[in-house]
Amino acid sequence: MDSTLVWQRNRITETTLLLLTLVACLIAAPAAGSELAHLQLESSGLEDLGPGWAYEGWLIEGGMPISTGTFTVAADGSPSRMYFTAEVDDRNQIDAFVLTVE
Repeated sequence: MDSTLVWQRNRITETTLLLLTLVACLIAAPAAGSELAHLQLESSGLEDLGPGWAYEGWLIEGGMPISTGTFTVAADGSPSRMYFTAEVDDRNQIDAFVLTVE
Protein backbone atom coordinates (compact mmCIF):
# COMPACT_ATOMS: atom_id res chain seq x y z
CA MET A 1 0.00 0.00 0.00
CA ASP A 2 1.58 3.30 -1.03
CA SER A 3 -0.08 6.57 -1.93
CA THR A 4 -3.46 4.83 -1.75
CA LEU A 5 -3.38 5.69 1.96
CA VAL A 6 -4.64 9.12 1.01
CA TRP A 7 -8.05 9.90 -0.41
CA GLN A 8 -8.19 8.93 -4.07
CA ARG A 9 -10.24 10.39 -6.90
CA ASN A 10 -11.20 13.35 -4.66
CA ARG A 11 -14.71 11.88 -4.51
CA ILE A 12 -15.13 12.41 -0.79
CA THR A 13 -16.31 15.88 0.16
CA GLU A 14 -15.17 17.94 3.11
CA THR A 15 -18.56 17.41 4.73
CA THR A 16 -18.03 13.68 4.90
CA LEU A 17 -18.21 12.38 8.43
CA LEU A 18 -16.74 8.98 9.08
CA LEU A 19 -16.44 7.42 12.49
CA LEU A 20 -15.04 3.98 12.98
CA THR A 21 -15.12 2.91 16.57
CA LEU A 22 -13.33 0.06 18.22
CA VAL A 23 -16.05 -1.99 19.84
CA ALA A 24 -15.08 -4.62 22.41
CA CYS A 25 -11.64 -4.79 20.91
CA LEU A 26 -10.46 -7.83 22.85
CA ILE A 27 -13.09 -10.47 22.15
CA ALA A 28 -11.03 -13.50 21.17
CA ALA A 29 -7.49 -14.47 20.38
CA PRO A 30 -7.44 -15.90 16.83
CA ALA A 31 -3.76 -16.81 17.00
CA ALA A 32 -1.17 -16.83 19.74
CA GLY A 33 -0.35 -13.24 20.57
CA SER A 34 -3.13 -11.79 18.41
CA GLU A 35 -6.41 -10.05 19.19
CA LEU A 36 -9.52 -9.38 17.14
CA ALA A 37 -10.46 -5.74 16.75
CA HIS A 38 -14.20 -5.38 16.19
CA LEU A 39 -15.20 -2.17 14.47
CA GLN A 40 -18.53 -0.50 13.78
CA LEU A 41 -18.93 1.94 10.90
CA GLU A 42 -20.97 5.09 11.43
CA SER A 43 -20.89 7.27 8.35
CA SER A 44 -22.56 10.23 6.75
CA GLY A 45 -21.85 11.83 3.40
CA LEU A 46 -20.00 8.95 1.73
CA GLU A 47 -20.79 8.68 -1.97
CA ASP A 48 -21.74 5.75 -4.16
CA LEU A 49 -18.46 5.22 -6.03
CA GLY A 50 -20.04 3.33 -8.92
CA PRO A 51 -19.41 -0.10 -10.39
CA GLY A 52 -16.02 -1.63 -9.72
CA TRP A 53 -15.11 0.73 -6.85
CA ALA A 54 -15.23 0.22 -3.09
CA TYR A 55 -14.04 1.81 0.12
CA GLU A 56 -11.43 -0.09 2.14
CA GLY A 57 -10.66 0.56 5.76
CA TRP A 58 -7.21 0.18 7.28
CA LEU A 59 -6.02 0.15 10.88
CA ILE A 60 -2.49 1.44 11.29
CA GLU A 61 -0.77 -0.61 13.98
CA GLY A 62 2.84 0.26 14.73
CA GLY A 63 3.16 1.91 11.31
CA MET A 64 1.84 -1.13 9.42
CA PRO A 65 -1.54 -1.19 7.62
CA ILE A 66 -4.06 -3.93 8.45
CA SER A 67 -7.14 -4.17 6.24
CA THR A 68 -10.50 -4.08 7.98
CA GLY A 69 -12.26 -5.03 4.75
CA THR A 70 -14.15 -3.32 1.96
CA PHE A 71 -17.63 -1.92 1.59
CA THR A 72 -19.69 -0.01 -0.94
CA VAL A 73 -22.24 2.73 -0.50
CA ALA A 74 -25.67 2.69 -2.18
CA ALA A 75 -27.14 5.70 -3.95
CA ASP A 76 -29.13 6.53 -0.78
CA GLY A 77 -25.88 6.67 1.25
CA SER A 78 -26.31 3.39 3.12
CA PRO A 79 -23.16 1.24 3.48
CA SER A 80 -23.15 -2.41 2.39
CA ARG A 81 -21.55 -3.36 5.72
CA MET A 82 -21.43 -1.76 9.14
CA TYR A 83 -19.39 -4.27 11.14
CA PHE A 84 -15.79 -5.30 10.54
CA THR A 85 -13.18 -7.49 12.25
CA ALA A 86 -9.41 -7.30 11.91
CA GLU A 87 -6.66 -9.33 13.53
CA VAL A 88 -4.14 -7.14 15.34
CA ASP A 89 -1.10 -7.88 17.48
CA ASP A 90 -1.86 -5.28 20.17
CA ARG A 91 -4.94 -3.06 20.21
CA ASN A 92 -3.00 -0.47 22.21
CA GLN A 93 -0.66 -0.02 19.25
CA ILE A 94 -3.40 1.07 16.83
CA ASP A 95 -2.42 4.58 15.79
CA ALA A 96 -5.02 5.51 13.20
CA PHE A 97 -7.78 4.46 10.85
CA VAL A 98 -7.45 5.25 7.14
CA LEU A 99 -10.13 4.96 4.46
CA THR A 100 -9.12 4.43 0.83
CA VAL A 101 -10.95 4.10 -2.45
CA GLU A 102 -10.10 0.89 -4.28
